Amino acid sequence: MAALAAAVPHTARAQCPDGSPPPCAARGPATAPQASVAVLTFGVLSRDSSDSYLGEGLADAISARLGQLARMTVTSRTAVRRLRGVGMLPPVTLGRALSVAHLVSGTLLRTGGRLRVTIELVRAGTGTQVWSGQFVRDADDVLAIETEVAGTLAVRIAGPLTGAERAALGVRPTRVAEAYDLYLRGRFLFNQQTREGLERSLQLFDAAIARDSGFALAHVAVADTYFWLTDDFMSPREAYPKMKAAVDRALLIDSTLARAHTLLGAILLSYDWDRTAAEREFRRAIALDSTDATAHFYYAYLFGYASPAGLAEMELAQRFDPLNPMINSELVGSLKAAGRSADAIALVQRTIALDSTQFHAWETLGDTYLATGRTDDAIAAYQHLLALRWTRGEASLVEAYSRAGRRDDVTRALAELEARATREYVSPFLVAFAYAVAGDADRAFAWLDRALEDRSGWLIDLRNLPAFSSLHEDPRYAVLLRRITSEHR
Repeated sequence: MAALAAAVPHTARAQCPDGSPPPCAARGPATAPQASVAVLTFGVLSRDSSDSYLGEGLADAISARLGQLARMTVTSRTAVRRLRGVGMLPPVTLGRALSVAHLVSGTLLRTGGRLRVTIELVRAGTGTQVWSGQFVRDADDVLAIETEVAGTLAVRIAGPLTGAERAALGVRPTRVAEAYDLYLRGRFLFNQQTREGLERSLQLFDAAIARDSGFALAHVAVADTYFWLTDDFMSPREAYPKMKAAVDRALLIDSTLARAHTLLGAILLSYDWDRTAAEREFRRAIALDSTDATAHFYYAYLFGYASPAGLAEMELAQRFDPLNPMINSELVGSLKAAGRSADAIALVQRTIALDSTQFHAWETLGDTYLATGRTDDAIAAYQHLLALRWTRGEASLVEAYSRAGRRDDVTRALAELEARATREYVSPFLVAFAYAVAGDADRAFAWLDRALEDRSGWLIDLRNLPAFSSLHEDPRYAVLLRRITSEHR
């Protein structure tokens, strides 16, 4: 809506993180820090395709362990994951694209109850091998392999470790092998960022917790999943309390988990509407992990994305996760505001080229087309959004059809949106949006009342959303704002 703001099989065409073809432009300084590294997704040699989750899971876990060392710079796995055709790009190109001096790749094979992991560390600037090694352990001892691999890599990249660093690398998030396996399977589905993947990952995280209630990362994962489900697929009234309970349990187990503080800040901002407390949590998250892109994103919101401080935080967020659709949607808005619509469209198109299932990217593309008068292109983008089963598609189409004067289509889209709301959760705010852009003030206010009852986070910025400008002179609008303000700290 205009007013709202992985590595793949080697048969794919190679692409850089920004969606362009090789050679890839460097994202950071011309010379990457010597102790910098990116961990690529491990290849799975097992005949059983269900082992695919291990390739991502091991790479994620090793990357996270290395990231605990303050003197190392570890590229976000989300950035690596969005790099298409990794196997087709030479190390020099990969290193330049990810702004790192070292690359870690590997393969794994599970057979006969044993897991064999082969690791290679190369110097990105020259492509020369620095070290390679093989680790064979019991298949249910993945954590032991992670710890040994991370420790070996850290020494090869950064030099001898202190006692504190060795201890940090050796921490086990759980002692229960089955719980960790369920967690890795859940993370694999979570990273797909589809409704089905999110819902299935939640079941796996809950199963992991059932086997080890002290597994803090699994509690964080539950909260993270509710974070992505809320507003679009689940009522905030239902999702946020469950998210808060999971975060509280995680922080009770380990108060140093940066992601837990970020998620707590999101709850305080979007559900409790407490900006002061939210800012405290985002600052705490950044202090614990300065590479947490989501924390920088929300911190930027508190400043205002257009302010110097806000823009600085947004730049940090994009640096740590350059193709995060939520972050880029706001950057696209900034580009549009600066009159750079062509650049905005190009940015979204590059994102879609990397992953055509990204909900936010299709929505932002449609919004940008609509803002530049390309109504037919906007309608096509929103129809693709609807095909992905995202409820924002119908509301966005109502706006586009209204702009195009297609009243019959407006009526049909509104009817479909209301019908969907009887079958599954649809945010009342989206329905209110649709009626507002269609010019039906009575129904818009009725659904805004429901949105307030639903505790929709979008209401925080209601006064700044152009879609509702037609309601500003209505006495009911001032009353609604007072109700929102009375609950917004």
